[in-house]
Amino acid sequence: MALYTVYRVISTLLMVYEWIIIIRVIFDLLRIPPFSNPFSAWIYRITEPFFRRVRIIIPLGNFGIDLAPLVALIVLWLISYLVDSIFRTLIF
Repeated sequence: MALYTVYRVISTLLMVYEWIIIIRVIFDLLRIPPFSNPFSAWIYRITEPFFRRVRIIIPLGNFGIDLAPLVALIVLWLISYLVDSIFRTLIF
């Protein structure tokens, strides 16, 4: 039962971070400045360290398109799938 709780906590945290990234993308599309209000500042501070690591691997394209959010979501989905597979074999 404790293993299932750990699984649910990790899955929930990954899902919440995915939604935070989606909110950040919406803010970027609406051109909301990163520190214009406390909520956008918090979103920016939470997502920027992960995006920075992604941008080291995949820099901005020739057209200035930032692919960091897309790559970050793909990485999170892969981690989520891996966690799901591992815990399903351990729990069930």
